[in-house]
Amino acid sequence: KPIMFFAVINWLLSSWLIMYMAPEAGFRLGKLMTQVHVKRTISNIKPRTFYKEFPALTLHFNDIDHDTGEWKDVFIYSRERGDTDVIILADRGKYFQKEGEKDSLIVLHNGVVHSYKKKEPEALHEVMHFTKKKQKVPNPKILEQNRRRERWLIFPELIRRMNKEPHNIKMKIEFHRKFAQPFACLALGFLALSLGISTKKGGKISGFILSLAIIFIYYTTSITTENMVLKGILPPIVGMWAANVFLLITGIILYYYSSREKSIN
Repeated sequence: KPIMFFAVINWLLSSWLIMYMAPEAGFRLGKLMTQVHVKRTISNIKPRTFYKEFPALTLHFNDIDHDTGEWKDVFIYSRERGDTDVIILADRGKYFQKEGEKDSLIVLHNGVVHSYKKKEPEALHEVMHFTKKKQKVPNPKILEQNRRRERWLIFPELIRRMNKEPHNIKMKIEFHRKFAQPFACLALGFLALSLGISTKKGGKISGFILSLAIIFIYYTTSITTENMVLKGILPPIVGMWAANVFLLITGIILYYYSSREKSIN
């Protein structure tokens, strides 16, 4: 009874963690790492170098004011408007990241905007002076975090996404994972009960080695069957529950023999 009680408590706790806490923590950690990466990327832009990582934009500046972090003598070439090219020249500029949005901003001071048609640059050339201008800058694709990954979805959101994307195999895998992994506490607990009754030789060292072997087999089976699901060899319910079923069947067989004081030939 104490062993199974401990297994049930861990099953409930693991279910809460994998359905709510772990996805939210993973999402926040990924978001934090993205912010750090963005700041490092922007801070690593060197003066007198053409930076082309922003989609449809080319950025260049001559120097950095280390007291304020502003760029000096800024040049921006924009190809966002299709057949119209835009060149912006400004005395100063600074990048501001807008978290959770598609675009960030470069705030420019004291400059001029030249816009012209590619086919008729001389005939259709416009000039506009400004004292302050906000230029939208698309975030690099690798830094976009507007959509959570499957593992970062809490359970209610996962259900909503599954209803919208019924054929998404990764959603189905994550759905079964949120039930299968916590259930492993029960399967492993029952197997531990069976092994605890039957194991007589070797003491703690043999029990430790046997535990490592079981965990290795469980995770190897889980990873293998999950890859088979992704390749379409197994349905999600079979692939994600195969390791648990294997442990449970093994535990039942061992318990049957040990409870009758029989040995397996």
